[in-house]
Amino acid sequence: MKDLKQFNIPFVGLKKESHLFEYQIDNTFFEAYNFDEYFDANIHVSLTFNKKSTMLLLTFVAKGTVNITCDVSGEQFDQEIHTDLSL
Repeated sequence: MKDLKQFNIPFVGLKKESHLFEYQIDNTFFEAYNFDEYFDANIHVSLTFNKKSTMLLLTFVAKGTVNITCDVSGEQFDQEIHTDLSL
């Protein structure tokens, strides 16, 4: 799990305002969780972290590709990823 320290957010010291964090996700991230269904991953994640006095608002935007095996043909292909998630 040492490899994942770059994804830690020191929110205790952050001011009560909006902060932007940028991450590049590759196979190292998934290997740390023993997730081996992706042969190659290249995902860019933007996290908008809005710290309020009583709550934390997070908005994730992820774009990129993962190389996976087709369920029908069994061949590998690049699956495009694009998602927005608000918490």
